[in-house]
Amino acid sequence: MSVGTREDDGPATLTIVLRFALAGIPVGVHASFLIIAVVSPSSRFEDLAVWVVIAFLAVVAHEAGHAFVARHYGAEPVAITLFALGGVTTFPATAALTPKRRLVIAAAGSLVGIVLGGMVWLLWNAGVFDDVSSSVRFAAFGFMWATIGWGLLNWIPIRPLDGGAMLTSFLEIV
Repeated sequence: MSVGTREDDGPATLTIVLRFALAGIPVGVHASFLIIAVVSPSSRFEDLAVWVVIAFLAVVAHEAGHAFVARHYGAEPVAITLFALGGVTTFPATAALTPKRRLVIAAAGSLVGIVLGGMVWLLWNAGVFDDVSSSVRFAAFGFMWATIGWGLLNWIPIRPLDGGAMLTSFLEIV
């Protein structure tokens, strides 16, 4: 959902219920991430479980986009925290992170999601999901919504969305 520099303890002060590393980047999941279940487009338990997994994968992919690009530009350490309806990628502010690079970092999360969701959309339109179970179709459709839909919404130019960070960086550039 957003990219931030470490100026305080921020999301790290939350109670983390799951920790793992993604290519050396620490990821923490706060219990509030399960709030994502309430935005499930289905009330069936099986669909609800699938939705939570799909949302988890979509948010991790989004935040990984920010994290890998930030790390590419020299930001260390980089960390990801998932909570409530999204996540945040944090890294220290450095002089190497010019406004142009911060704009690219902010855009990278949604771009990763849009590309992944776009690949599923292409498969959907090619008929790959025509003869599969309703749960698999639900998962594919949910993944497209969570990656493409949320990705585009996240580019709305307001804080704390990535679009707000992109607008700020763009204004600094011009």
